[in-house]
Amino acid sequence: MSSYIDIPIETDPDVLAQEAFDFLQANIAGWVPNDANLETIMVEAYSRMTAEARDVASTVPTEIFRYFGKLAGIPAQEATFAQGSTDWTMIDSLGYTIPAGTQVGIVLSGDTTVGFETAQATVIPPGTTVANNVLIQAVEEGAASSGITGTVSLLDNLAFVSTITLDSPGTTGGVDAEDDDAYLNRLALRLQLLAPRPIIARDFSIFAQDIAGVARAVTLDGYNPNHNLLTVNQSSLETDTSGWTNQLNCAITRDLTQHSDGVACLRLRSAAAGNMEAMTSPVNTYAVTPGQRITAISDFRAAGTARQCRLQLAWYTSGSVLISSTLGTLVTDSNSAWTQVEVHGNAPATAAFVAVDAQVLATSAANEDHFIDRIALKHYDGVVWSIGGTPEFSNERMVAVACVDAAGLAVSSTIKTAVDAYLQAAREVNFIVNVIDPTYATIDVNFTAVAVVGFLPADIKAAGEQALRDYLSPANWGLPGVSGDVPFSPQWINSTTIRYLELAQVLNNVPGLDYITSLTFRMGTDAFASNDITITGPGGPVAMPLAGTMVGTVT
Repeated sequence: MSSYIDIPIETDPDVLAQEAFDFLQANIAGWVPNDANLETIMVEAYSRMTAEARDVASTVPTEIFRYFGKLAGIPAQEATFAQGSTDWTMIDSLGYTIPAGTQVGIVLSGDTTVGFETAQATVIPPGTTVANNVLIQAVEEGAASSGITGTVSLLDNLAFVSTITLDSPGTTGGVDAEDDDAYLNRLALRLQLLAPRPIIARDFSIFAQDIAGVARAVTLDGYNPNHNLLTVNQSSLETDTSGWTNQLNCAITRDLTQHSDGVACLRLRSAAAGNMEAMTSPVNTYAVTPGQRITAISDFRAAGTARQCRLQLAWYTSGSVLISSTLGTLVTDSNSAWTQVEVHGNAPATAAFVAVDAQVLATSAANEDHFIDRIALKHYDGVVWSIGGTPEFSNERMVAVACVDAAGLAVSSTIKTAVDAYLQAAREVNFIVNVIDPTYATIDVNFTAVAVVGFLPADIKAAGEQALRDYLSPANWGLPGVSGDVPFSPQWINSTTIRYLELAQVLNNVPGLDYITSLTFRMGTDAFASNDITITGPGGPVAMPLAGTMVGTVT
């Protein structure tokens, strides 16, 4: 998108002079321009002076739109200072004060030191020799001061300071100011919105890019990451125990003395000492596809003695035959509070259904009670509970927004929080906004090919491998790939499939590569094959590849 605006004002001095001559001829009978006439010389002189002034008037410098953006409530992203947390050790415990603005330096490499200063005064009381979490801020704003983990040296003369150490993960938060071209492109997108708030899915993507650190965003209309595949009764036991069955060493009943949601929960009462289990039923209720990521969560509570508890995912074939189970982490419940337990797993190759199994281990005797409530079964790894029957897709007035940085990687939790707060403030009433991360999957590729005569096979091998890395890079994935200015085109196409023919096309476009003889690829540790791959993983339905190992053989 163009970031330079030309106003249609004529600035050619010869054209301006001719317009003056035409005016004089139309108004003075018999007048003809002559190079020797004073009026002709003066018209030509004035036309050049006027052309310079009109040229200035016709050009709007890009910086002027920063001021316009402020008026429109869409300011440019300004540079920020990097910060870091440090620990200071004194030479003794007499008590000291580290003044605000105390200068320190962090060694970047060799003789290169980046300047920082303390953000505020810090008092070290008598009897103490260490001041922890002393905040330092870069002297100069911008991204160059972020990501530094070197040695800290004191630049000011504070004789009472012994050592200074920089806490992990080093310095963070420094951001360069948004340049004029990037800002104009973003401003033009924002001004396309006729309403001062996001309405359609694409609007939320555009709004999200107002937050520093968000390079691209894509919005799923109607998607709820906090869905629950169970029924309302299975998840909260508000009616009866239907949808649950005794699996091992227990009787199950609906209990009204305890609840973490509604007014009831499911009680497991042991029949004898040992493990007890209850499972969702029937086992062929909740369909899955091989490789699909599934999560179950539940709250546990003990009536008396606390025990180790866990959830497991039981995988069944299309004939309702148990294949295997995925065990969750053991968590000890409590008789004074509810404890959330979770399990995550990928459906096995022959799985068609999944059931949720709740376990309490090593009860001491019969009639020991434990309770479960707020149970959920869902796709992907989310652990936010919603009542059963909450659909995953086609939810009215609900969106899910995924954001990435310039490298195509998920933005930090701080940026996600800022995006969420910004969209919540801008949304319409009763509109539900969720901010999610993309799912990432590593893709490995093997290929063999033949080089065109006259090209070095080693060079073609390297070029082919690099072309595949570029294609599978999250920084490039999902870009529209159109030429010219297309102001209404999406900035991110959520493509979740790696296609065999597209990988082949990437290689065939490498100059000097004649033809491919074999091409296989895989996701993660799966077997290499020549089939299209749909990206699956722990995140939501927005997917990105990560270029793994590219191995080419070229002859």
